Amino acid sequence: MISILIVDDNEETRRGIRKTLVQEKNMIVVGEAVNGEDCIQRTADVRPDVVVMDIEMPILDGIQACDVLTKKYNDLAVILCTMQPTVEKMQQCLAAGAKEVLFKPYDANELLAAIRRAFDRTPHPEEKQAGKLPAEIVAVYSPKGGTGVSLLAANLALAYSLRRKGKTLLLDYDVHYGSGALILQLPPNRTIAEWVQEEVKDEDVFRQYVMTHKSGLDFLAAPFSPEQGDLVDGDEARTILKFANSLYEHVVIDVPSKITEVAMVALEQSTGILLVVSTDILAVNNARKAINILRELRFLGKVRLVLNRSNVGSIGVKDNEIEEALELKISHFIPSDGRLTVASINTGEPLVLKYPKSDIARAVFAIVDPPPGKTKQAGRKTPFRLQAGSIRSGG
Repeated sequence: MISILIVDDNEETRRGIRKTLVQEKNMIVVGEAVNGEDCIQRTADVRPDVVVMDIEMPILDGIQACDVLTKKYNDLAVILCTMQPTVEKMQQCLAAGAKEVLFKPYDANELLAAIRRAFDRTPHPEEKQAGKLPAEIVAVYSPKGGTGVSLLAANLALAYSLRRKGKTLLLDYDVHYGSGALILQLPPNRTIAEWVQEEVKDEDVFRQYVMTHKSGLDFLAAPFSPEQGDLVDGDEARTILKFANSLYEHVVIDVPSKITEVAMVALEQSTGILLVVSTDILAVNNARKAINILRELRFLGKVRLVLNRSNVGSIGVKDNEIEEALELKISHFIPSDGRLTVASINTGEPLVLKYPKSDIARAVFAIVDPPPGKTKQAGRKTPFRLQAGSIRSGG
């Protein structure tokens, strides 16, 4: 299995590369970055095998970032991409330590072949080959309560469990008001609150706190009461994620709306953040404030914007107004269907299991594994399809 970090300041290019890679059984995308400086930080966080990076980017360009990375990590392969097919540009890339250089436009087969060649030509320490790849950790977060984060997180985790290979864990880190157990109809005997009071914390003890849903999804529940939630601090949250990272291939975290120590750990340790916003102006305003914080923390490169209840029509803030206010493109649209949602919660049958062909379930599945050439929502075309053509966006 080859772990890959995608680096490009063009969102459509990153999305196109990801669509190609998610279809490969022996490749996994462990993160994205939007410039060279962001790439250096993300590489330190997720330690990929291969970095696929554009050259022309703001703040720090790809060649400069490649030079830093290859001097620091001898087990890292960097593939640089450029729209300038010149001998001089090729020499600059190779001098910086790049294993491969791709000239745009290139197709999916060229990209996949370059990744395999670069990986094969890079030394890999025995301990890294013998060890497990880092888990894909997705934090589902909204700075405003009531935007559907818990329902989305539970159904997203189920979608991972159903569609992706490997084991999936849902972590309810809303330690004061978590509702994952209710949504899944999994009344816990023990929760995170009891875990933090264990004298010995190892993988065997951790497994005793994990419950398994009938679908095969594993689940770690939030405390029973807000008072018990006070027992859980950032260190405990980090320890839990350490065990989750070693035992699972996919982890979905239900993050509380308030930026607590636990929430900060979830956002920091995640390989991707789904920032959920709805079409009311209060949610948009809170999301704008959250994006400013995420930008200061240098987490913005791994954020994807999710518009929940996206089909409310003229009564809500328009899509383009939300994107303009947040300076961020909407990556995923989740429609509203109160009838199915209420029925799902009341019966304890999650949407992706009870109504897998519904528009909501299809939208959730699309986050996990968006089919090439499909739209996220009726009338919304995906503008960039790597499989059907070639990479032309960006530098």
